[in-house]
Amino acid sequence: MNYPRRAFLPLFSLLLIEEHTYMNVLFTGYYFDGYHGSMLHICELAEFFHKKGYRCYCASVVVEPFIVEYCQTRNLTVLQAHELPLDLDYEYVFAYHFPILPYLSGRGLKYSKIISGCLSSTHPLELPMDFYANCTLLTAVSGEAKQNLEQRFAIPSDGIFLFKNLLPENFAHFDFAPSSQLRKIAVVSNHPPREINELPQHLPDIEVDFWGVGQANYGALTPQILSQYDAVITIGKTVQYCLGMGLPVFVYDQFGGNGYVRLDTLEAEEFYNFSGRSTRRKLESTVIARELISAYPQACGEAPLLKKMAAERYGAERAISRLLEKADENAPCQIDTRKHCLEIAHYGWLTGELIGRYNGLKYMQNELYKVQARLEDAHRQSEEYRTRLSERDKALDCIMHSKSWRLTAPLRKIRQTIKRTKTLINTGGGITLYAVIAVRNEALHMQGFFDHLREYVDGFVVLDDGSTDATPAVIKRERKVISCLRNLPHDEFHWDERGNRVALLNEARKRGADIVLCCDADERYEIRFLKNLRRLGKECREKKACMGLKVCELWDSVCHYRVDGVWDTKKKFVLFPLSEHMTFDTTMFQEHHIHWHYDQIRNLELLPYNLYHLKMIRSRDRAERAELYERLDPEHKLQKIGYRYLTDESSIRLRAVPESAAYDYATVPDELTAASSTESSEAAAASTADTP
Repeated sequence: MNYPRRAFLPLFSLLLIEEHTYMNVLFTGYYFDGYHGSMLHICELAEFFHKKGYRCYCASVVVEPFIVEYCQTRNLTVLQAHELPLDLDYEYVFAYHFPILPYLSGRGLKYSKIISGCLSSTHPLELPMDFYANCTLLTAVSGEAKQNLEQRFAIPSDGIFLFKNLLPENFAHFDFAPSSQLRKIAVVSNHPPREINELPQHLPDIEVDFWGVGQANYGALTPQILSQYDAVITIGKTVQYCLGMGLPVFVYDQFGGNGYVRLDTLEAEEFYNFSGRSTRRKLESTVIARELISAYPQACGEAPLLKKMAAERYGAERAISRLLEKADENAPCQIDTRKHCLEIAHYGWLTGELIGRYNGLKYMQNELYKVQARLEDAHRQSEEYRTRLSERDKALDCIMHSKSWRLTAPLRKIRQTIKRTKTLINTGGGITLYAVIAVRNEALHMQGFFDHLREYVDGFVVLDDGSTDATPAVIKRERKVISCLRNLPHDEFHWDERGNRVALLNEARKRGADIVLCCDADERYEIRFLKNLRRLGKECREKKACMGLKVCELWDSVCHYRVDGVWDTKKKFVLFPLSEHMTFDTTMFQEHHIHWHYDQIRNLELLPYNLYHLKMIRSRDRAERAELYERLDPEHKLQKIGYRYLTDESSIRLRAVPESAAYDYATVPDELTAASSTESSEAAAASTADTP
């Protein structure tokens, strides 16, 4: 089946050939998912054969639709290997990325001549099969690749045809003259090394554009694109494009490089396929920047002669014609499928498996895209709902400030009483337990505070004491906030601690709370305590008691607290029942350092649980805390020992948080977790560790 090529038929004969007599050429290439050198090389071959009247097909494994469309514009039909029509006779098969050929041979591929090609000296897909000797011709893209085939596979030198990367006519015939000044550079690479990525900072007066996978620019290069630049930094095929245009080209990439291609380096660079492996010279970005500028005039001066040499050496029409003349010296080939049956079966199965796996991954990727699209729709809907809720909140505020709302307040109070009665009946005497908290500028701690208590309480009653940071936004997002009281902003040294606490307790009672847990945003309760919170709440109601916990001041770490001296004696009473009649003359007689509970609570019971304080972790927070209280109470009337002990580490002793008494570490702000990792090692060196 050695058909004559249509290129050599007389013109009058072409007019007599019917549609079904069109001849076919087949290419194989593994990757058709981007603008790779192998893909572009096959497209350039396809354009040549299309002009000669051939239909061009390509069998691949990894295929992306946008590359299929691009190849169609270059008269090449790309299919996955299992989709290839096998009822056609292929006059030429250009077999690149060898494992695909055994797969097609096992499926009954019909052909006249097979040209096996090696496009790389390093990639495993470029290694030849054992039956390469049955093929019409074996080609290598460079002297290095040819040498590799000779040395590694003992293939005779005269059995390998040197078929270099091609220079298409549109590049060779493009009218271009390099600029006398270097103003704009293109870096064309799918894997630029660090020193190339750093170039823009060392070339402030020169514009540097990056082209390639993951870069700002990505696509098939054309003469029009390259002509926008004064020089190009690249390797491989793009070097031939630049040389053919007369555009200075600087060879450098992951293997390093020898700089601008010059007349005296052309042979050596060509031998290594302009890969940078000719010297493997690695430079720092500053050196590359200087060399780009200093050697540019010489590169411009040699560009016209290099352009002429490139046309002679790499011109597509001449190179492909020589290749076909060599191939046509041989008779039609035939792979011995019996002799190579194991090889064909093995690589055929492997290629089929790869196609199946790749298609499976593509399916999963498409499903993930669908899920992502649904999530984006849901996010948009949630934003719409949030906007509507905000509008309704504003409308509700208007209603609550209206005259009719105030007039119906007694009716709402009756309805709340009925609701509480029903709850007690339905839960067999259950309790309503709210967490109460006054906050000012606690955006750092607020989300973690809500997170660590949400599942243990029925709701939050919050007083925002004039916050000017993001605290109000965090409060607004929390779905379990029952009520939020607000004070006007004020300076940090004047606040009404007693008034705030009284207002919170009265608001919690009005909202139906039986029990309150009094909190600060920078505190975390022990998990065991929270799991027993309901039971303890019932107990404190029955005993009419206020229950407290030991306060553990975390120090330089999220998991160590201080236990020397006064630090091991701190406690805080935070859990108690509410009453219809509450006074605060005894328990809240001073401005600061006051209790939460009201006068009628007579019993204080200390529980065997810990309450962890986060605001003492960082040394700077401790210093700010000491300074604040010294300014508030300079004569130490509220606390006789004063406040300098907050920063005194002379007798420091730390204890690790016991696993049995742990709190929810995940609710600690990342900022404090990061700080604890750096400060804890310093504290450990200056303290005595105390492990329970």
